[in-house]
Amino acid sequence: MRHRAEGQETRALPLGSGFFVSSKVFLTCYHVINGKSNLHQDGDAYHLVNNLSDYKGGKGVIHAIVNTTLGKEIHLFKDADLALFTFSTPIADQAYVNLDYGSVQQGPDIGVAGYPLPNLVVVNQQLRYDGLLYRVARGTVTATYDAPLDAPEIQSTAVVPMLEVNFLFVPGNSGGPIFRATNGFVVGYVHGFRAQTSSGSTASCTSARDEQRLRGKYPRSLLCWYQNGVRESGSTGLRRFALRHSRKARFPKSFPNRVRLDSPGWAFLRTWCADVLATIRFVTFLVWHKIYLLIRGDYEHMAACSPRQAVLDDRPFDWVTTVSTWAA
Repeated sequence: MRHRAEGQETRALPLGSGFFVSSKVFLTCYHVINGKSNLHQDGDAYHLVNNLSDYKGGKGVIHAIVNTTLGKEIHLFKDADLALFTFSTPIADQAYVNLDYGSVQQGPDIGVAGYPLPNLVVVNQQLRYDGLLYRVARGTVTATYDAPLDAPEIQSTAVVPMLEVNFLFVPGNSGGPIFRATNGFVVGYVHGFRAQTSSGSTASCTSARDEQRLRGKYPRSLLCWYQNGVRESGSTGLRRFALRHSRKARFPKSFPNRVRLDSPGWAFLRTWCADVLATIRFVTFLVWHKIYLLIRGDYEHMAACSPRQAVLDDRPFDWVTTVSTWAA
């Protein structure tokens, strides 16, 4: 929430969502803070609002950052559509998320959270935040492809791996976390939006892991696009993508009890086995990747760089390591 002095009055403007990555660093999007139609001005004040009913005894919390200055309280990374608010001292008892350094493949369930569609109310000349509703949606990664970061509020010519996600959402979640539905670890943040499809709204995400460097050097996470679109028609489709082939077992006529492999029981068993195998493969990859790095002593992927320097060096900007460096 931005507060800007205009003469004798103060203008309050809801901007988007975000989340803490440490007790003194808050993450959101560049275009949320400094988009083409919504430029930041030094001296602006920002309120980071959490009004969840079960947080700190139901009272919620508001962190006010006053008289902000770029490069001091706010740090912007345009090419990655990333903005960081930093506090000079850690906030006592401030909850923050865990970042996931792994890759995201087709099939896993992910979630998005934030404060879209804010409704501000003024009562007796006092601004109230109880019109901010916390919303969560869940979806599945359905496709991967390469595309540039290109949205009305921010454009980039760099082509990066993308992920496509179909699920219900509403505008205003930019800057909110994208997390694994299985453990809540954050794999990215809501970035922008793309065109609507005939079947509904499609959210696309920049893949965190550079495909050409997948074999060992630069583990990546993802930047997520968030479409300013319509509700997806029909079901949200929360089922995992797994083996769902419809086949009939061919047994001799003398077989006492024929079994149909497309029955609900067999479908559940196939899905469960596929999930277990996918989890084993993912964990095995992480373990061997860490061993590989320890043997080589190669920690180059942990060195954060600016997005502009990343483009000049022909390597993708790693928002996770950048955030981790600030949060350390």
